[in-house]
Amino acid sequence: MIPASTFSAETLLAERIEIERGPVRPLWTAHAATLALYERARRIAGEIGFDLPHGQHGGGSDGNFTGAMGVATLDGLGVMGGGAHTHEEHILLSSLVPRATLLARLIAELRELREQRDDLARRLADMAIRYANLRADQAGAP
Repeated sequence: MIPASTFSAETLLAERIEIERGPVRPLWTAHAATLALYERARRIAGEIGFDLPHGQHGGGSDGNFTGAMGVATLDGLGVMGGGAHTHEEHILLSSLVPRATLLARLIAELRELREQRDDLARRLADMAIRYANLRADQAGAP
């Protein structure tokens, strides 16, 4: 690294400057799990009374990383607004309640699905144990 105090035309001509690329976000692409999650969110939004269009837009988020890892990922479910990253950035107050309702209902549905999955896993494990015990009893029977 060259100290700023030594910059001159001669120094710049004599030195080699290397520019290294910083962290690169992977390209987010929708996969089956993401599309299924999106359809669930879109259905809920429709029930609430607004459209939830699907699309890919410029920029990046942490969703680029989770999506690239195969995790179902939705981005852009927050409040509506405009002027992102400018002095004119704003939100539409009218979107607060519908968007919060969407998120609350989506989380509740996903929690219910997880509870159903966990209950099914417990029942299957119990059945497997009973079956293994039955087989062991039959093997030991005269």
